[in-house]
Amino acid sequence: MSNIRIEKCPLCNSKNLKPKFVCKDYFVSHESFELYSCIDCGFVLTQNFPSHDTIGKYYEASEYVSHSDTKQGIVNRMYHAVRKYMLKKKLKFVCKQSGKQTGKMLDVGCGTGYFLNAAKQKGWETVGIEKSEHARNLAINRFELTVKSEDHLNTLPPESFDVITLWHVLEHLENLNEIMDSLHNLLLPDGTAVIAVPNCSSYDAQHYQTYWAAYDVPRHLWHFTPQTMKFLANKFNFQIIRQKPLNFDSFYVSLLSEKYKGGNKVTALVKAFIIGLISNIKTIFSKDKGSSMIFVLKKKHFE
Repeated sequence: MSNIRIEKCPLCNSKNLKPKFVCKDYFVSHESFELYSCIDCGFVLTQNFPSHDTIGKYYEASEYVSHSDTKQGIVNRMYHAVRKYMLKKKLKFVCKQSGKQTGKMLDVGCGTGYFLNAAKQKGWETVGIEKSEHARNLAINRFELTVKSEDHLNTLPPESFDVITLWHVLEHLENLNEIMDSLHNLLLPDGTAVIAVPNCSSYDAQHYQTYWAAYDVPRHLWHFTPQTMKFLANKFNFQIIRQKPLNFDSFYVSLLSEKYKGGNKVTALVKAFIIGLISNIKTIFSKDKGSSMIFVLKKKHFE
């Protein structure tokens, strides 16, 4: 198997990386992977992760809902119920932050196409990028969307999109710096990028530690905090103009984390609700503490 060993921090180029702890892939392979952190900037990454050409098998599970659209099990049924509610809220949020009700939208990692279809129905001209052929075909056949493979990203004309969205996608992408550079090139000068990622400095992440489901090794290669997202944005001449917690994610992630820990299902459900609630209460006092965060980015303009 071809694995990628990170010698330098992708954010600050420091070689001062140290082991953080070991996480298990509870979802597919049950293999273990090390997390490393950068002493200089605090960025956390999965070490020795499978390369682009071999990581596909770690997504090959019928329960992987963002690719398979499965409704098996209580967690996935909950995911679908929440997604239906959140689609309208996400699109409303994007419209408000971009200042546009219609325009050209690119959704990177669009999965089975639900968000992109919601935007299309509201009059947006949409394009999706999706690595998984199965998910891509579901999006095309179900919603008649324009969805291309990830190689297509480099063929799109520069400064051609009003909005680019990445909903829990950036943490999956091997070429982190290249992707951020592409986002900057593809956005119009007044365009808006909306990026949602898990927050490994959240209360639920600190509570569950190695069981925290949003580490999701080895599918999640990078593990962000609001501080490291700000560092990354600034590196590519973006400014974060808004950040917002995704409150439902704390419950979903906590439920999965309790499942990974094992034990009584009813007790796990109660514990997950309590931890999710505490995590959300923490965001009232600190916006940096959400289990998952949405970041709104605009290009910096220099005189």
